[in-house]
Amino acid sequence: MADDPRKCTEFELQVAQLYRLSGALVAHNKDVGGNQVDVWVVEHTSAGTDVRLVVECKDYATRPVGKDEVNQLANQVNVLRAAHLADVGVLVSRSGFSRPAQIAAEAHSIRLVAFADLQHAIQAPTRVVLQDVAGAVDQARRLTESIKEALRAPDRLTTFDLDGLHAEITKALREYRLIMDRHRTTPPVNTEERRALGSLVRLEEATDQTLDALYYFRRVDEAIAEAAGALAPTGRTEADFAAANSTRLRDLEQARAQLRFRLRRLEETCDRLLLD
Repeated sequence: MADDPRKCTEFELQVAQLYRLSGALVAHNKDVGGNQVDVWVVEHTSAGTDVRLVVECKDYATRPVGKDEVNQLANQVNVLRAAHLADVGVLVSRSGFSRPAQIAAEAHSIRLVAFADLQHAIQAPTRVVLQDVAGAVDQARRLTESIKEALRAPDRLTTFDLDGLHAEITKALREYRLIMDRHRTTPPVNTEERRALGSLVRLEEATDQTLDALYYFRRVDEAIAEAAGALAPTGRTEADFAAANSTRLRDLEQARAQLRFRLRRLEETCDRLLLD
């Protein structure tokens, strides 16, 4: 495996893709100041500066990387540092590092990175983000089913029903924001994470619009409940009073239709996010 150029190139591509997923600028098999570099990485730090990495990839089948490989990379990095073309040397190995290699790396300030550790460091946070967003979509689906079930009831919604639905929506919105806050505290996020968090923003917007529709439905419903127990105002005919009640009932149907429309939009948003 160590002597197979094709396999080594595949390993380099895997390493390059992992760094790319971290949000870094990456080039594979790049010429830097006349030196051929396996993987060239420019990391963007939270301080707004760039760190240029010279990454050497070793995919040995049976032995760990030794001190000779570390010293060779150290010499290359020193040349590039002197030319102000690089900042850090990194050696990535699938088979680990010998103790002499670790000593040499410490002496030359070379980073030694196990391939499995690189995978975990970059992919694990992404999986957590995707799982959190998938959980939010599931929560939104349960929310829409609760509201649809309430609207299917033959009787008018009670204050208890409306309070329960309001609490469910506000809980969902609170959960969405907690997820966004949790994952925005550790930038930079990679492209997949940014897409997932962008999906969560769309889900929040659709849920918020559903809450607005529920508010409107509730106001109209409460107005009808108040009017139902009231007497016809002095100076107005029963026909006028009946007409006013008819208008309120029509408003209620419009409010119900608006709420159902927002529910459909929320369901469609969930469907699109699941397809992304």
